[in-house]
Amino acid sequence: MIHVGIDVSKATLDIFMNNKSFKCKNTQSGINRLIQRLPEDVFVIFESTGPYGKLLYKSLCEADKLCCCANPLNVRRFAQGSLNRFFKNDPSDAEVLAEYGRQVNPQPTQFANDTQIELEELMFIRDALTKQERAMKNRTEIPFVSKDAEKALQRTITDIQKRIKNIHAQIDQFMNKHEIYKQKKELLETIVGVGPVTSVALLAYCPELGMLTNKEVASLAGLAPRTKQSGKMRSKERIGGGRKKLRNSLYMSAISSKKFDSVMRRFYQSLIERGKPSKVALTAVMRKLIIYANSVLRSGFAFAIRDTQTHAKQKLDRAHSVSQPSA
Repeated sequence: MIHVGIDVSKATLDIFMNNKSFKCKNTQSGINRLIQRLPEDVFVIFESTGPYGKLLYKSLCEADKLCCCANPLNVRRFAQGSLNRFFKNDPSDAEVLAEYGRQVNPQPTQFANDTQIELEELMFIRDALTKQERAMKNRTEIPFVSKDAEKALQRTITDIQKRIKNIHAQIDQFMNKHEIYKQKKELLETIVGVGPVTSVALLAYCPELGMLTNKEVASLAGLAPRTKQSGKMRSKERIGGGRKKLRNSLYMSAISSKKFDSVMRRFYQSLIERGKPSKVALTAVMRKLIIYANSVLRSGFAFAIRDTQTHAKQKLDRAHSVSQPSA
């Protein structure tokens, strides 16, 4: 097995293969020429670098090349701890990635299908517009000297709100076009507190939902408590890591769930009564919600609205049965 490290940047790719370093353009033609140079028994390792690595990732998977989109933090810690490398430049990073593949032998990863990418991109635009709207509304709380500037700000807010409404319509069209996503969305919304926005966010930010264990999905969302102790020292357990957007999408749902779901409300109150801070209790509710979402999609059963006596699930009719998505 030949391990190849590739450091991705906006314009170029730095490659380390067979103890040699070289560059190619981060374009489709440049990547095609690179793939032609790769041997059959190759394992390509590169870091997750947002949009700049998508073309490389997709092209490698379409060419049936074994590859791994590695966590940059893991690679950096490996470089410092195992290789004693504290400097950083593109050719060196490519060499570190190749060595990371040889020594750590990470699990291969697979690029998401085009349908999943489309949903993620729609949610990215929706989140960006929502962030802009919040920033503009915050500006309205500041007294304006110029009435013209204040009117211009209001027009900007109105325009952003129209664009948000439009992107929501596009997301609805996506769901109606792809039956499997529509069925999963309906299943998720049977959980008390999970509304249309949260259900779409869960499907966009966690395509693995329904195919993981409870511990795995909690860890993926960064909602698994991390123990920190050494000798007699016992620090408070904290959450962290995981997918921040996935975790953020559960916050408002947790507030709604603890208010309207009797079972979740009692769970939240029991934690408060045991002396847990409100944020810790709310985090526990978020963790339960992601576990419920995983269980609902794994089983294909809707989560019934619960009262003080029941904690049941009811099966949807056959028209809403859910099958596993393709990889």
